[in-house]
Amino acid sequence: MSFVETDLSSEKEILSVELSTKDDNVSTSEVMYSVTDFPNKIYAVMEIQGKPVRMQIDSGASCDVLPKKYLPGVAQIQKSNKLLTVYNKQQISALGTARVSMLNPRTRKKYNAKFVVVDGNYTPLIGACAAQQRGLLVIQHHNIQLVSNNEDLTTSQSSSLTKEQVLTDFADIFKGLRRMEGKLHLEVDDSVSPVVMPPHRVPVALKGKFKEEIDRLIDVGVLTKVEEPTKWVSSAVVTSKSNGKVRVCIDPRPLNEAVHRSHYPLPVIDDILPELGKA
Repeated sequence: MSFVETDLSSEKEILSVELSTKDDNVSTSEVMYSVTDFPNKIYAVMEIQGKPVRMQIDSGASCDVLPKKYLPGVAQIQKSNKLLTVYNKQQISALGTARVSMLNPRTRKKYNAKFVVVDGNYTPLIGACAAQQRGLLVIQHHNIQLVSNNEDLTTSQSSSLTKEQVLTDFADIFKGLRRMEGKLHLEVDDSVSPVVMPPHRVPVALKGKFKEEIDRLIDVGVLTKVEEPTKWVSSAVVTSKSNGKVRVCIDPRPLNEAVHRSHYPLPVIDDILPELGKA
């Protein structure tokens, strides 16, 4: 169960404070001294008045939470109007805040921690700030783009790029016809009989745009105009695009039958690594 701590002036997110169905009093030797590579949940044992208490470390939490049953008898609860709000907006009243002395049994360091106290069978929580201050959690700041609490996200951060933004910001990419250098050489099998495919009928509504697109492709060098008889004729298909223009396609299957395929084994990492040692 995830919570948000709120008062009259602010709202702080607290994530992954969950209802506990197990006994939270565990021995110091049980927990967190064997760690998997990437655990879904991270727990640590802290001692309160000599008793080990299992606490969850949560990088998404903005405060520490402690159920009342773990509160030492000498601790005093300072009343407050704060609320714990579940991620689905359900609210739970906090009893208040309290200062609690606790010990990290691994490092033997003592802390005077401020907890939000709740009444219920919840898992104690160590929030992001406290976890970093106590060396329990390290943030790799060089791997993330930091945003302060009061900083508004820019358009590029808060929303995905629109088509208009892409066309404006990268206008040079969408100008002209992009082509690779050099010429493509294809080996043709002369034993394959040429095929003249019957033409597809172009809808009357698209004939004008079809003619304009053919002329444009000839002008930019994609197509070459042929006015004499030819042994090969491909059938063209015209479709409408979302921008109102047309797309001209051909059926290349007969042509593919006449092309000799080049067979070249693609190198794998085992082939490349020995060569890297010579670089």
